[in-house]
Amino acid sequence: MRDLEKLSKRDKVKLNTFLHKHLRKVLKIFWHIRLTIEEVMRRARICTISEQITCRRPPYCPVNMARS
Repeated sequence: MRDLEKLSKRDKVKLNTFLHKHLRKVLKIFWHIRLTIEEVMRRARICTISEQITCRRPPYCPVNMARS
């Protein structure tokens, strides 16, 4: 699996675009209703995927402690 810290800017943009596109479908916000990404995220009460990934990064755990 790819290391989360090495997630490229392009990958983050793709993930956030995917999320935004599908949130608009779920919230029934059609193309003629012009809303910013921030407004869509506020209505869905979530943050972007890239923010969620950085918040959920696994904590550092030394190898010796993991085995005990």
